[in-house]
Formats: sequence, structure tokens, C-alpha cells
Amino acid sequence: MASIDLTTNAGQATVAYQDALNQAKNAQNALLRQYGFTMPGAGGAYSVEAAQSAFDPNMLFNTGTGQIDQGMIQRLAGSLQAGTTGILSDITRGGGAAEAEALAAGRASGIAGGGLMAQRRALAESQTATQTGQAKSEFLAGVGQALSPIGSAFQQIAIGTAQDKAADEAAAAAAATTPTMPTFVDETVPAAESPVTNQIFGKPNTKGGILPSGSRGNYQTKTQPKGNVPKNPKPGQTFTGKQGVPVVYRPQGPQGAGWYKKGKK
Repeated sequence: MASIDLTTNAGQATVAYQDALNQAKNAQNALLRQYGFTMPGAGGAYSVEAAQSAFDPNMLFNTGTGQIDQGMIQRLAGSLQAGTTGILSDITRGGGAAEAEALAAGRASGIAGGGLMAQRRALAESQTATQTGQAKSEFLAGVGQALSPIGSAFQQIAIGTAQDKAADEAAAAAAATTPTMPTFVDETVPAAESPVTNQIFGKPNTKGGILPSGSRGNYQTKTQPKGNVPKNPKPGQTFTGKQGVPVVYRPQGPQGAGWYKKGKK
């Protein structure tokens, strides 16, 4: 049997299903020994072991329908014979003894060959047949009780599989909808500006480029530039005021969002 993942609901249900099959098999084997039922084996000889093999729950349970094959049980029951031990053997011996007693009593009374003697023998045989039929009914009832947990255990596999699928889909959906948190750069730490930084700013009263976040920490004095100030500026947007003072727009500046020029707070 393939390995079973016991961390899943379906895996745990599969193990429980196998346990139910094994428990049913043990119970049925015990019933067959107790009643002494036999069936013909591969060589034609009757034995309890052959009956136990025929009544294997793995053969009686139909995984396609998820139910016990009652028709198969009835067909197997029709092939059962009493063995030399068990309840059926005791019934057979008891019936034989009753017939012998009836025959002896008839002979003693001088009616051994009459119709009354035949009636006594028929009565003894009827009693034996009744007891045998009752024993078979009790056996089949025991078989039904032993097999009953298998169906519900098998259904749990499908339920567990559905639960595992739902859990996997929920996990996948959660992973797909989890937002990616933006990485914030600390702009309050001054950094050395490269010559490229100075080229970002334009002429007075003009909009420049975007200043890298690592260079914005040098601009710590909040101000309000004059001129054609860009509207809805992006983080790091540069602008040179009318007086030629370069400023940078910092949405997370030390004094809140706004335009900053070089200098301490």
C-alpha cells in the first residue's frame, strides 16, 4: 500500500478505514469458527479457513457504491456447510441423537416401521433444521454488525479529501491576496551627495528630476518655495525656486510632508 500522509484529513480517514476492515475481518473469522461454518476451498475440500477467505470484508465491501454487497453475502451463505466443530456441529449431533432416540422408542413400543415412527423422525429432523436455520440467521446478523462501521469509515475519506482541498484553496487564496508591504527608507539620515545629485535640479523657477531617497536626508528645513511650484509632486521631486534655492518634496520629512531645503531642522 502506498504511503499515507497522516498530516492530512484524508490520510487519517484512510487509516481509520483500514482499521475498520481489519476489525470486521477479525470479528467475522471469530463468528465462522464459533458456528463452525465451512466452504469448499481451492482443492474442493470444505474448511473454516476457506469460509473465512470468502467472507473477507475487502471482498464484500464495494468501494464503487460505498456499501456492503448484500447479494454476495447471500450467495456465500448458500454455500455454507456445517463442519465438525462449533455450534452447527452440536446442532447436527443433537438432531442425530434425537432421531436415534425416536427410533429406539419406536422399536420399544413396536412401531418402528409404522407411520407414527416416521412422524417422530420427521419431527426430530424439523427441529434440527429449525435450529440450523436460526443459527445461520444469527451468524448473518453478526456479520452485518461486524461490517456496519466500514461504510461510514469509507465515507470519511471523501469528506477528508474535500476538507483538505478546501484548506489548500483557502491558503492559496490568502497568499494571492496578501498585500506586499512597501519598504520605507529613512530619509532623515543625511548622506553625501554625488555630482549627479546636483544635476537633478534645474534652473530657477523650474522643475527638476527625482532625488534618490538616500540623498534626501540633507534637506531638513521645511520651506514654501515661490514660483511655478509643481502640483501633486512625487516623493523626491526637486524644484528650484525663483531665488535659486533648490528644494525637495519629502512626504515623510522630519516636519511632515512638504518641501525641504538644505539645513538643520
